[in-house]
Amino acid sequence: MVTQRQTLTGKVTAAAYRLMIAFAIITVAVTLLVNRQTSRLDERITGQIEQLNRIQDMEEVFNGIVSAFRGYAAYGRGEFLDDIGSNKSEYQAMVQRYANSYGSLEGEAQRIRELQTLNSQYWRVLKNAMDLKTMNDMKSLNELSQNQATPLVRSIEREFDLLINQQRQSVSDLVQQNKSINQMIVAVPVLLFAGTGLIAFLLIRYLRRHVIEPVHQMETAVARIGQGHYSLIQAPGREDEIGRLISGINHMTQELQDRSEEQERNLRHMRDQHDELEAQNEEIQAQQMEQEETLAKLTKREAELSTINLYQEVLTGFTEMSHFLEKAIPALLDALDQDAALVVMDRRGQGTGYETVYASGYPQQGFAMNHDGLFGPAQRIFSEQQPLFRTRELSEAEAGVHGAYRKAFDQYYPLADEQNRVAGFLLLTAYASPAAAQDNVQVTEGLVRQFALALFAQLAGEERRRQSASLELLNEELLTEKQLLADQRDMIQQVVDSIHEAILMCRSDGHITFVNKQASRLLSQGLHAGSSVELLYRQLESGGAAAEAVRHQLAANLAGEAAEYNEQFAWSCGSMVRYYELYMNTLQEKGHENRYLIVFRDRTEEEKADQAKNEFVSIVSHELRTPLASILGFMEILLNRDVKPEKQKKYMETIYKESHRLSNLINDFLDLQRMESGRQVYMKVPLDLGSLTADVCAQWQGKEGHRLLLKLPDRPYYVLSDADRLTQVLHNIISNAIKYSPHSPDIDVSIRLEGDQCYVDITDYGLGIPEEAKANLFTKFYRVDNTDRRQIGGTGLGLAIVKEIMEDLGGGVTFVSRFGEGSTFTVSLDSYQPQSVSGRIVVVEDDENLGRLIGATFENRNYDIVRFKTAEEALLGMEISDGGPPLLLIVDIQLGGILNGWDVVSGLLEQETWSSAPVIVSSVLERPGDYLEKPFEKYLQKPFTVERLLELGQSLIGQGAPQGNIVLPVQSETAVKEAFAEKGIPIGDLQVDNDYMKVDLQAGGKDPASRTDPGQENE
Repeated sequence: MVTQRQTLTGKVTAAAYRLMIAFAIITVAVTLLVNRQTSRLDERITGQIEQLNRIQDMEEVFNGIVSAFRGYAAYGRGEFLDDIGSNKSEYQAMVQRYANSYGSLEGEAQRIRELQTLNSQYWRVLKNAMDLKTMNDMKSLNELSQNQATPLVRSIEREFDLLINQQRQSVSDLVQQNKSINQMIVAVPVLLFAGTGLIAFLLIRYLRRHVIEPVHQMETAVARIGQGHYSLIQAPGREDEIGRLISGINHMTQELQDRSEEQERNLRHMRDQHDELEAQNEEIQAQQMEQEETLAKLTKREAELSTINLYQEVLTGFTEMSHFLEKAIPALLDALDQDAALVVMDRRGQGTGYETVYASGYPQQGFAMNHDGLFGPAQRIFSEQQPLFRTRELSEAEAGVHGAYRKAFDQYYPLADEQNRVAGFLLLTAYASPAAAQDNVQVTEGLVRQFALALFAQLAGEERRRQSASLELLNEELLTEKQLLADQRDMIQQVVDSIHEAILMCRSDGHITFVNKQASRLLSQGLHAGSSVELLYRQLESGGAAAEAVRHQLAANLAGEAAEYNEQFAWSCGSMVRYYELYMNTLQEKGHENRYLIVFRDRTEEEKADQAKNEFVSIVSHELRTPLASILGFMEILLNRDVKPEKQKKYMETIYKESHRLSNLINDFLDLQRMESGRQVYMKVPLDLGSLTADVCAQWQGKEGHRLLLKLPDRPYYVLSDADRLTQVLHNIISNAIKYSPHSPDIDVSIRLEGDQCYVDITDYGLGIPEEAKANLFTKFYRVDNTDRRQIGGTGLGLAIVKEIMEDLGGGVTFVSRFGEGSTFTVSLDSYQPQSVSGRIVVVEDDENLGRLIGATFENRNYDIVRFKTAEEALLGMEISDGGPPLLLIVDIQLGGILNGWDVVSGLLEQETWSSAPVIVSSVLERPGDYLEKPFEKYLQKPFTVERLLELGQSLIGQGAPQGNIVLPVQSETAVKEAFAEKGIPIGDLQVDNDYMKVDLQAGGKDPASRTDPGQENE
């Protein structure tokens, strides 16, 4: 029985062994097969991604060719042709490599052949288009672009899209297969565990407790893992296969849990990046709103200037004061959106009687025309000579017919004559919108000044005519009036002839009754008063389709179909196209046939300006988008693809370079815009040209393998200039010298003085400048079109900025160049000669008039005067002075340079032998609370009289050298005497003042400084 049990056990054992061996073989085979299939799928996925990258690179290069062709078609610039050539070669090579690599694959050969066929067709169209551009046949070029080029581009883009979609679908299918295989890998351990449990169940029952139950626990754990719940199996402390298997499952559970947490962290990181992008988008929108606000301000300012110009035209051509006022005042009210105006003049010029010469918009009842005296704002306007503004309640008569007005805003403006004497005032009142009137004060003041000038000119003219009438006989008066009428008629004719618009007047039958000179010059030489409008019609018929349409509409209007007409159109005059704006109005006269006024305004220059502006915007957009496109493209690759570390570094370097290029480009645009708009502020101070040039050269020394050979003079050469802007000029020129001399390492920089001019010469031995490019070298966005320069970067703004800066600084920039041998750029500035201050009265004042007045005051007393506008000039004068101290220093605190008046005083005190020089500090500010006057330093607050300044200056000069007195803060007399005794300083008389004690030093003691810090004496 035992033997049978043992035999059965052996069979069971043998069968279990066979099952286990077979199961192990199957498991190993499945695992190897799955691993092999996984490796193949990984290789295929990598190949498909590489294929997709090649297709995207080809599409990016092709888009660059299309963009360069469109840029060349729009602007005709040579660099676009360079881009087409280089990109085309690269694109063809990429297509051929792709065909060689993947042309034999199923589904790829047909797509590649279709793409190559479309490419060949596009190259032929591109060549024809460039030929048409060379012949300047824009019409044929546009038709070719619309009918052939654009459809081909779209077809090629569709082919690229199909290839990309096909590759993406292949990658997606492979990834799905990989997922399926991974699921099979997860199922293999489960099958292994189940097979082991079955064998164990068949082998021995009692193994259920030691094998089956642990396997059941492991199966439960795996199921929970499949459901996303990660929990570890309690290890029984076994070291056999079951124990190691439980440890493996626990390890796998831990790994899966770690990967899940890592995926959650990646998801949170992506959300953070999304929030950051949204913040950047909000910042860009804020910048756009700021630019729109700036544009609104510029538009408002342009409207204000237009209002002033239009009002100036109203103020001319009047012979009578009444006519002048009847036209000028209503026009002023309309321009300023005011409701009422009042002009009051001083009758006798002595402030004893006033007359209301004109009033409009005020109630008439109780309105006095003559005033013996004035009060309130009307009286203050004569004494203060400044505009006054008041808000008041309306009277019952001023409330209006609807009674809706409650308050009025009165504006009093003084009217000053040629001697700047206030001879009257203008009162403007706004009832409906006081707030609007307050916001428009700047324009109001400008228009009031124009009105005052015209008013006094009119008064002066009337006064002259009255004097002439009183001296001449009646016959002479008649002749004079006749002559005046003739002159006025001639003047009107001259005014009309001098108008830039072409003006003609005709009747409805086409008979021309008036033609000015501009009409004869611009429209037709044979057009004159008395000719027929048919002559104009024939001119319009030959001027193109737009002019022909205007001709038909003009004829219809003259036939009575419309009373007014306004049209802008292009007029072809031979090979030249001009742009006109046509106005037509009907002039109705009672008892006479209607006449028609036709005005042609030549707006060709405006059109050119608009075209130039559009071209500028286009160029700026292109220059900004080019680096931005590179940045976005590489960032998209880094965000959406797994890129190797070396490629990541290369892409990041490209992004950094393009960002730096974009920043420099924006800075150049902003600098040039500020300079051209006149908003660039320059701070001119004395500069050592040699020292500044040496600092700039040191920054470029050794850059790109170049060596700067600097030749400096043996003494300082000073110029009066802005240090930052002059440094920018030298940086731009040296940068160009290095860029355009790639094979010549030496750059010569020298400084020379000729007469009163300082020159900086920067010489390179590089490519040189072609003759045809020299005239446009300082033009914005201009770059030399040459094969040697295609790889050299730049925007064409550097030399334009240099020219603007040097012209604003009062200097110049020139160049001499020979093509292929190099160039020399020369920067010139007026030389500045420092002035010595020794023994002279030094006036440091940035106000030209005040400085001249102070200098003249002391020059009349036979003093030698030297004047400076900035603290830097004064300090330089002190530095080069080798004599004694200045006789007197008069310094303003607020100066135009970087330093202020306190720096000048400090510079004076730093000279040991000059510390006793007398100083007058002048300023509009109150005396600082911590400032204490000294015997030789006084504080004079503006405004002051020249008599007071002269008296104070002469008193300081007359005091001579200090007597060795020390001024101390008030303290105990005993303590002061003990302090001097401890220092070994004998003292004499001690006088107590309100705030100080004055101590006389006796001979033989120590000689302290005549002016010391009170805090030091306290020690």
